[in-house]
Amino acid sequence: MNVEIGYRVLDLLVTILEIGLLYECNHIFCKKPKHFIWSKVPYFVIIIIVYVLTWRLNIGALKFFVMMILFLGMQKMITKEAWYALAAAYSLYAIFISLSGYSCILIVDAIWGYTNICLEEHIVSIWQAYAINGMITIIWIVALRKGFARFEYDITAGNSVIIILYGIITYLISGFVGSGYYTGKVDWVDSTVWGFALLVGCLLLILFLYYKNNILLKQEKFEIEQKYAFYKEKAKEEECIRAVYHDFKNHLLLLERKVSNNEEARQMVNTLQEQIADYERFQNTGNEFLNIIICDKARIAREENIDFYAVLQFHDGGFIDPLDISTIFGNAIDNAIEASRLLPLQERMITVKANRFHDMLSILIQNNRCKNLVKNTKEDSYMHGFGKKNIKKAVEKYAGQISVHEEETQYILKIIIPIPQDVH
Repeated sequence: MNVEIGYRVLDLLVTILEIGLLYECNHIFCKKPKHFIWSKVPYFVIIIIVYVLTWRLNIGALKFFVMMILFLGMQKMITKEAWYALAAAYSLYAIFISLSGYSCILIVDAIWGYTNICLEEHIVSIWQAYAINGMITIIWIVALRKGFARFEYDITAGNSVIIILYGIITYLISGFVGSGYYTGKVDWVDSTVWGFALLVGCLLLILFLYYKNNILLKQEKFEIEQKYAFYKEKAKEEECIRAVYHDFKNHLLLLERKVSNNEEARQMVNTLQEQIADYERFQNTGNEFLNIIICDKARIAREENIDFYAVLQFHDGGFIDPLDISTIFGNAIDNAIEASRLLPLQERMITVKANRFHDMLSILIQNNRCKNLVKNTKEDSYMHGFGKKNIKKAVEKYAGQISVHEEETQYILKIIIPIPQDVH
């Protein structure tokens, strides 16, 4: 009885590790869920159900398919992820778990000469097999966590098909060759060759994912650098224009007095004054680079008949790189403008605020939105695509936090960034 309890504990520990591997695979392809606690529930449920079925019903190889049904069903219900993304995650898990089991059989049999023992009504692997399988699974978990830490590529249905097909192939080959090894139809050398081939295929699949991710990262970097270059050039232009603005304004005032009796000339002067009125609305945020961004976005908002209200005290934001300032404010306000274009003119409004609160920089960007927008459109998501990821990365670079409140008719983006102690 004590021996059986020991093996049950070993089986439970390995099952937990396998579910941990499944979690890492799912984390690669599926977005971070809004409800953090609820998203973990399926994994605990799977551990309990699979463990009970293993020792009560002795499901054996069916364990893999029971886990698949539970995982796909519960994750779809709770996280609302696309079926193809969940299927790709489970297929990747199938690849690693098949390689773990396959490798474990070859290693254990080569060292101890047998892999299973009969334990009352159950045929179980020897404890050495559990230990080796657990260690291999831990290696996979660590490798996935480290190797895919910066994986941001949103997998497509076409990519999923490739991963799913390779998952099926790996599972079938490892199953057939492993079975042949048990029955003596396949020797150790041939089994090792097949195992090496599967491992190479797995590495090629990972390289494929890395390739897709690198393309995305380069595209994101290019987009950020393009925006940064635009605002940098804009700053030079603004500097040149402001150098002559005050003199030009005084000249117009003088000219207006001299042509007061000429209605046509006076109207021309008034038109010129209106055209340069934007410089009277200059926003001094305390940060030269942010000044340019706000002025540019305010101009675009006026062209779109959007009520743009900005109150920013960003004097203490000098520790933030201009590139990150562009990423945070540029992307967020662009998305707010995009959402405002869908509204009637009288409802178009954007509010941008920033100030220091104790040792924190507080940023708020708020805009009205349409009711009942179709999900997954740019207008429906306040932080969409590259913008969402880049804003999040820029904020987290300074140990900041970001939150989005989606109300029925409003989006509210809040950002808090701690101010370093050496900034006064």
